[in-house]
Amino acid sequence: MLAALLLASPLSAQVVSVKTSVPVFTGAPGLVSFQAPALNPGLSSPALATGLAPSLSPALIPVLAAPAAPLAVAPLAVRALAPVPAQGAKAIAPLRSAVRTFGDGLRAIPSALAGLFDGAAAVGEPEGPVSSAGVPVRTLQSITQLKVGSYNVENLFEQVGKHVPDPENPGKLKKISDAKPKPEWALREEGKIILENDLDIVTLAEVEDIQALEDFNSRFLGGKYRTFLIEGNDERGIDIAFLVKKDLPFELEQRSHKEETWLDPVLGGGPKPLFSRDLTSLVVRAPGRARPLFVLFGTHYKSKRDRDGRDPESVIMRTAQVSRTAEIMARYRAEFGADVPMMIAGDFNGAVAEEAAYQPLYGAAGLADSFDAAPAPSSKEDRVTHTFHPRGEPAHAAQMDAVLVSKSLRGAVQSAKVYRYKNPDGTARPIPSTYEERELNPSDHFPLLVTLDFTQIRGPASFDEIPALDARYAGPESRARTVTVLGSSKSVEPIKAQVALSAEASGELIRRGYNVLTGAGNAGVMGASYAAAAENANAAAPDGRVRGENLVIAVRPAWGDENLADARAIGVADSEAERIEKFAKTSDSFLIFPGSAGSLQEAATLIAKNAYRGEAPLKRIILVGRDFFGGLAQQYQRLFADGLLKESPETLFRIVDTAEELLSGFLPVNGAPSAKKP
Repeated sequence: MLAALLLASPLSAQVVSVKTSVPVFTGAPGLVSFQAPALNPGLSSPALATGLAPSLSPALIPVLAAPAAPLAVAPLAVRALAPVPAQGAKAIAPLRSAVRTFGDGLRAIPSALAGLFDGAAAVGEPEGPVSSAGVPVRTLQSITQLKVGSYNVENLFEQVGKHVPDPENPGKLKKISDAKPKPEWALREEGKIILENDLDIVTLAEVEDIQALEDFNSRFLGGKYRTFLIEGNDERGIDIAFLVKKDLPFELEQRSHKEETWLDPVLGGGPKPLFSRDLTSLVVRAPGRARPLFVLFGTHYKSKRDRDGRDPESVIMRTAQVSRTAEIMARYRAEFGADVPMMIAGDFNGAVAEEAAYQPLYGAAGLADSFDAAPAPSSKEDRVTHTFHPRGEPAHAAQMDAVLVSKSLRGAVQSAKVYRYKNPDGTARPIPSTYEERELNPSDHFPLLVTLDFTQIRGPASFDEIPALDARYAGPESRARTVTVLGSSKSVEPIKAQVALSAEASGELIRRGYNVLTGAGNAGVMGASYAAAAENANAAAPDGRVRGENLVIAVRPAWGDENLADARAIGVADSEAERIEKFAKTSDSFLIFPGSAGSLQEAATLIAKNAYRGEAPLKRIILVGRDFFGGLAQQYQRLFADGLLKESPETLFRIVDTAEELLSGFLPVNGAPSAKKP
């Protein structure tokens, strides 16, 4: 049947989609988008429905067989959406947008089979790195900067008409005009800005649907981007979307929060959707890693249009949306870790740096404006991203768009600036002072451009990129959940049981949410611990609970067996003595397994730090192997008995033999039960 469709006598190719709340393919309710195959004009809707019947949902067949007429259906709530390569087995679950009607005589025919080639991931499934013809995917290690854009492209429409407030339905809009596509000159200029500024990831506001986004990408961006859009709650159909360069080696998962509800104190009634569009997120992972590199939220908060005269400038609703955003970010921290890097970009529909409504983002969510995080200061005028020109009143200019970053990303912001539209001669136009001047621009908003130091996000790729010590891992919260593992770099017969125990303990600690810190060795205790930590840190957590990181502090000159690819290098030292000092600065817990003179020296140094700690809290020091460390314990007992040691050895360290003893004090970081490795 598919071959027959593709070989049918041609009509002019066109884009096909239709919003539908019923499954398109059996068992696959969702949204589909694609380029329509050429169709035989003589093929009737009933005939096509009959031919497709084996693949289609029974609920849809009567719709296909009906006489040609527009479909009246509700938009479907989709939780997560991301395209996958065409050959992926998940290409139809669920489908990415809906079949759009086309042609006066064929309006009810969905060409859903094309979705098999376009593809869409199942709910919650991340999209892996893909490349288009002639676009090689970069390695993660080759990327040193990441350029992020936030752009309200103002009515990137193909089919949406003009809407105005509906006096008969407070809080609602009504359509008063037919389709009003965005002018081509404006689309061309917006595309040119994205390309000329070489943006890697762009958050877009006011996009009609996935098809409009894909058309924009194809026609004005040279098809260089992967497109992400989940339809939201807006009555006009303006949605939040993401563009991600195809050469980026990221696994991507888009999530939606459009189903969040609230009890509206103004319009009343039962629980209603809170987000007027959506609060969508893009979870960005390195290939094969469970922990995100970062999470990017896209927003377009409620506009300042009054709601029924009882919510002036919609402050009540917008404040509730911002507050819920902070709560949702807390959920992501609970899922991925307290220090997971996060950003939120988009149109905030208010003076984001000034109005009290946005305080939860800076307070509870702990975010900072990228302008404030950037090294170069920006004036208030430099930050203006939108102008408003009410009739008979002065123009209003404000920063309504922003890229806010979490604490772990503040140091990565290299620059933040607002792009100013250009005259034909390349000179920057001034900020519009009149409505007529603003209409010369392709959007009523200016794009915001932020450059990040990606090496801080992905971690060092070589010794040259390793910082002396990453301050993010020296804070008390990070130290409390970081466990340093020390021991032999050889796997000799007498300690093979302890080598195996180091792997078991390290894997379980990662699963319980602890970071495991080593020197990146590849043999003995160090190699076994590193390998187990890497394996478990980079695997998906079946219980959905956050896992710890595999961390490394390296030493110069390198031993030559270090592996930085499967760990995050958080520091470098010029001697073993300096490295133990840095271990102590970044970790509150130490597991010391049998080893040679170096391991004994490390144990003695750490025990001495505990003994002479002053007002500092005790470090948790666990020596593994009573046979091996029994003599050392006796020596400390003698020091204590002779009055040469103020505290008993049991206060300064303890000795264990089994995994149960070793792990007994390490409760899961978030209180969830441990996920045992099969």
